[in-house]
Amino acid sequence: MAKKSVKSRLIFGSLMILILGGLMWADIHFYNTQNSELLANGLIVAILAALMALGGSYEMICLAKNTGAKPHTWVVMPGCVLLAIAPIFSVHFFASNLNHLPLILDSGIGLGILAMLTVIAQFTRKSTEQAGTHVAWSVFTLFYMGLLIGFALAVRRDFGPWMFILMVAAVKGSDIGAYFTGMNFGKHKLIPWLSPGKTIEGLIGAIIFSAIITIIFHYLLRIIDVNTVLAGVNPGALILMGVGFAVIGHLGDLTESLLKRDANVKDSAHLLPEFGGVLDLVDSILPAGLMWFIILTIIK
Repeated sequence: MAKKSVKSRLIFGSLMILILGGLMWADIHFYNTQNSELLANGLIVAILAALMALGGSYEMICLAKNTGAKPHTWVVMPGCVLLAIAPIFSVHFFASNLNHLPLILDSGIGLGILAMLTVIAQFTRKSTEQAGTHVAWSVFTLFYMGLLIGFALAVRRDFGPWMFILMVAAVKGSDIGAYFTGMNFGKHKLIPWLSPGKTIEGLIGAIIFSAIITIIFHYLLRIIDVNTVLAGVNPGALILMGVGFAVIGHLGDLTESLLKRDANVKDSAHLLPEFGGVLDLVDSILPAGLMWFIILTIIK
């Protein structure tokens, strides 16, 4: 890979880390001070999630159109935003009615309603041509860019900012590990028909980076006396969690590769040089949110 490309990645990657770091610092501050219930529950992360859902759903619609499908934009884009922020706002504004519902059921109801709206939207087109394809793309986008982001936000709501930060750090750390390990040592293709650039060596690097980050992060929290749901977890389990982050992150990345190849595009958009669009930034985090929420719920 050209040195210019690596330099651009380092520059824009560092800028994104600084911006995200500042937002997370503010989020931790509001979580600790508890001056506002909404801010303490993760309003800053919710705003970020809403922006990701909005941009990501738009990019998904563009990918779908490249394949000949026509998702129902007026349902999908606002629907993704609603599903993404639901863990924060449903509890805050409707706690007396919804707080007793498990998040999966709560989110499932929302997805079900929006799925029915896509069917109704298809009726308004008065056409049966590729109707199943249009509805399928719409519902999948609601799940992918709405529901999955919602589970990442639920991690922040139920388990605090540190567990959310650990998830992002481990997953993106695995991306970095895969990138540099694959670039320097990659020889054996992982799935050449889908993603020729990915290698087995890169996956191994991702696993090592993610496991190390998970362990170091956990013990740093203990050093600064931050109590989390992972307090009683042993090192072996932490390593397995790190492996899980790397593997599920790769699955998310490969899922997006599948969609982009179907749409015959390299990047989901051109928002940031060398990084692509919103989907290219969050593809590995999307399934990790669901995995992490389930793991933390079991531990708790």
